[in-house]
Amino acid sequence: MKFKIKEWRIFNDFEIDFCDRNGNPLNLVVLAGVNGTGKSTVLEALYFYSHNKEKSKLFSVDEYKTSNGTSIENLFFLNPKKTLKFDFRDDFTTAINEAIKHYFDKKIYEDNLTAKHAIKDINNKIFKLIPDFNIKINEIIVENKTVKIGFINDWNHTFFAEELASGEELLLQTIFLLHFYDAKNSIILVDEPEESLHPNWQTKIVNLYRNYAKANDCLVVMATHSPFILSAVKSEQIRLLKRTPEGIKIEKIEEEINGWTIERILQYFMETDHVRDPKTDKEIAELFEMMKSGNFNNDSFKERFAVLEQRLGYADRLSYTDKDMVSLRMELNRLQKNEDN
Repeated sequence: MKFKIKEWRIFNDFEIDFCDRNGNPLNLVVLAGVNGTGKSTVLEALYFYSHNKEKSKLFSVDEYKTSNGTSIENLFFLNPKKTLKFDFRDDFTTAINEAIKHYFDKKIYEDNLTAKHAIKDINNKIFKLIPDFNIKINEIIVENKTVKIGFINDWNHTFFAEELASGEELLLQTIFLLHFYDAKNSIILVDEPEESLHPNWQTKIVNLYRNYAKANDCLVVMATHSPFILSAVKSEQIRLLKRTPEGIKIEKIEEEINGWTIERILQYFMETDHVRDPKTDKEIAELFEMMKSGNFNNDSFKERFAVLEQRLGYADRLSYTDKDMVSLRMELNRLQKNEDN
């Protein structure tokens, strides 16, 4: 599938495809780039086109078929924190309880499952999408029209939704919104899924969307600033948006980024000048320059070197936790050795 924007907002003659290097449909595509390159705008354009197809003069699109060869039928702009089908406001506890209750009722009244089997079905859905998720639903309590969902973890500790960590809440909410929307054979648009999530949970939510897309013949298109999300996908799934003299263009990543450090991802995709505070970067650069100029034996250098060494995790001369500190120490040792000779 290729989506072309002829002229809309910041785009002119813009084209993006959603296939791998062999031309096969992808289940997940991640949009990356610095601020102002139109990542969210691409999502909005896809959504606008799907609801205003008569505006064909602005856009053109090839028919998209999933990896199983079926045609995409629907499009959802899904952000569990901002775009909820239910009137959940920002109350995550209510959102979790109501989302699970809606799905629970569907299984009982439409699929004719018992309460016990409905809970089992829900738990199977969770673990299928996130195999290392160590929480299960234990009970569903409805009292005076108030819903409370009881959970149990691998240590047999029971608790309710208000005791969930924020990452657990967002993962659960995402799962049940996807199932409540019945988002099969669909394009699912997600803007910044990493918002408020711990880095470990950012990786989990990527796996959630990827597993859901594969199981339900979907294409998930997400825009992100997260280096942790980028590190969790293959290069062929990334579309890097860059400003050029000809306007915003897509750069595909030929080199496999699996194994890249977070620092390298930030510098390449987000064009960050610093991966630590600028003052420390400047101090490191100045110490290297002092060694290059031969000024590594004066008191000023020794004092500054010792302070930096202590601050960046110096343990002993054979053990450092910072790569720049390792480079500084190795260069200083080399210079001192040459001086002794």
